[in-house]
Amino acid sequence: LRTAVRRRLAAGRTPDHEVDVAVVGGGPGGLYAAYRLVTSDETPYGPGDVDLFERSDRLGGRLDSIRPAGLEDAGELGGMRFKPESHRIVNALATDVFADELDVVDFPMGDPANHLCYLRGQRFRADAWERAQAADERFETRYALDDAHAGLSPGQLFRKVIYDVLNADPWFRESYGERIERESESEHHVTLDRREWHDVERHLTYEFAGPYEGTPLRDLGMWTVLEDRIGHEGYEFLTDAEGYDALTANWNAAHAMADVALDFASDPDFRTLDGGFDRLPYALADALLARGSTIRTRSELRGIRETPDAGRRYALALADRADGNATWTVGTDRVVLALPRR
Repeated sequence: LRTAVRRRLAAGRTPDHEVDVAVVGGGPGGLYAAYRLVTSDETPYGPGDVDLFERSDRLGGRLDSIRPAGLEDAGELGGMRFKPESHRIVNALATDVFADELDVVDFPMGDPANHLCYLRGQRFRADAWERAQAADERFETRYALDDAHAGLSPGQLFRKVIYDVLNADPWFRESYGERIERESESEHHVTLDRREWHDVERHLTYEFAGPYEGTPLRDLGMWTVLEDRIGHEGYEFLTDAEGYDALTANWNAAHAMADVALDFASDPDFRTLDGGFDRLPYALADALLARGSTIRTRSELRGIRETPDAGRRYALALADRADGNATWTVGTDRVVLALPRR
C-alpha cells in the first residue's frame, strides 16, 4: 500500500496551479480532512477539487512505522495503537471503511514478569512491587519517596494521585463518589466513562492546602500537580519508571488524568494494524488519489495572502524542497491548516 501510494505522489512545481481547497499537512488530520471533503455528501467538492501539500518526503505525520531487518513486526516511531471504544474514528476507518486494505490485530502489552527495569543503577523485574505486596512486604527503590508512596508501583502511584485529587473535591464526592474506590493502600480504582470525565474536567477543583487550593484542575499542569502531591522524587520516579515521560509532562492536568485513567488505569484493550500503524494514513491517501486529488510532498508552506482580485481568495506561497526551495504559488478559495501548533 505504501509503495503504491508513493509512486503516485506528485513532485515539483506546477505553474499557475489552482484548486478549490488546499490542505496543508499530510499527517492523519490533514489526510482525514481532505478525505471527508471529497467523500461527504454534505460538501460540494468532487474529484480534483481538493489537493494536499506536505513539507516532508513521506506521509503520516506522527504515525511512522519502520521495518527493522530480520523482524516481522513493525517498529513504531510515533503512534502505535488505538482503543476501539474511545478512538472511534480510527476504529471505524480500520474496521469498516478500509477493512479490505487494513488488518486490525491485537496489540500485546506483554507480561511485567518478563519486563526488565534499570533505574538509578538498580535492575529488577517490572512486577517486583506486586510480588512484594503479595508477600506483605515493601519493594524499595532508590527513590526517596515518603512512606505513603514508597512500595507502590508506578501505575499504582499514578492511580493513587488521581484518586486523591478526585476524592478531595466535595463536588466530585457528591456527583461521582461511587465511581471511585480505595481497595487497599496500594490499589485505587476509578470507573468514570469518557462522558463523565468530560464533566469532571469542566468542574473539578484542586482542594489541597497551598498555593493552588481552589484552582480549577484544568488550569493546572500535570507536572505541577504531581510535584505538589508526591514531591520531586515522586515525580522523577514516575517519569523514569512509568515508561512514558509524556504522561508526566506539564500538559493540562484535568485532561491528563482522564487520559491516564481511561487508557492505563484499567485493563488495556488496545489494537493496532498489521504491518504498521502508518498504514492508516496511506489508506486515506490512496482513497484521495483515487478520487482525483493531488498529493504533493516536499512542498513547504511559506505564507498565505489574500488575493480577492485574482479569481481565487488566497495565494499560498510554497517552497519546493526538492529543488532548492524554489518558490511557487497555488491559488485557492479554502485552506485547511493541518499543522503542529508550533
